[in-house]
Amino acid sequence: MPEQTPTLFDLPAPERPPVTGSHDPGRSGQRWRRTITAQVVVRNLAVLRDKALDDFDSGAFIEIGDTDDEDLSDTREVIASTAEGALDWLIDPTAGLWPLMESGAIRLEAAEHAVGQVADREFQISWSVQVQVGDLAAVRTIAVHNAPDAADEISGSLAAAWNNAAAPAAPLTGIPAITWTITSITIERVTRR
Repeated sequence: MPEQTPTLFDLPAPERPPVTGSHDPGRSGQRWRRTITAQVVVRNLAVLRDKALDDFDSGAFIEIGDTDDEDLSDTREVIASTAEGALDWLIDPTAGLWPLMESGAIRLEAAEHAVGQVADREFQISWSVQVQVGDLAAVRTIAVHNAPDAADEISGSLAAAWNNAAAPAAPLTGIPAITWTITSITIERVTRR
């Protein structure tokens, strides 16, 4: 049987780089932040924009403050006219965290992202989430289920456990018409001030 060439939508996922961060075994109640940076190349601008506009048009909006229809029209125009706007609309830093949140393993405290154009159709995207560990054993159980070969590392490092429990590339995998490479993953403990 001849080998098939991957299509635009099923390119293989690049390898994830090693995690930079703490080897702290962690404990429930601690706060941690994971920051990921990726290089993204837009392969089909029309498909990317269509997906972003579909998501925008089918979404529900909560008005806060003085938001009006003109603000929504401006947002739609940015999404429709620029790859950066489309990527910005489609990035969800919490993608991949829902199994951990639903199980009570973590509680989301903050999420943010940034999209910057590097060259024509080339972008750097970064996103960060801060969580509070609710059930450390649940984080480790999910991580070992996802990566049984990394069980020893997972038992000694919350950074390794989190990275294997919540797929780092999840915010990118649902975006069509792009290829991407994660360039850095940093997981750090956040201390109270």
